[in-house]
Amino acid sequence: MPSVEERLDELEKEVRFLKLTRAQELVLSVKKPGWTSRVEGSFQGDADFEEILRLGHEERKSDRLNDE
Repeated sequence: MPSVEERLDELEKEVRFLKLTRAQELVLSVKKPGWTSRVEGSFQGDADFEEILRLGHEERKSDRLNDE
């Protein structure tokens, strides 16, 4: 059976590993573009999409008026 010191040493190693792994994940996530950058601008000039935006705006506006 491992001693308390040995168990503590193993836990400290695991914590260091987890911190390093998390730091690497954060660095990679900052460098990797998100899904929004892949679709950004893809509906530019699309009349149907413009109509969807207009209708959504009207709906939100009417919801605010009804709340007042």
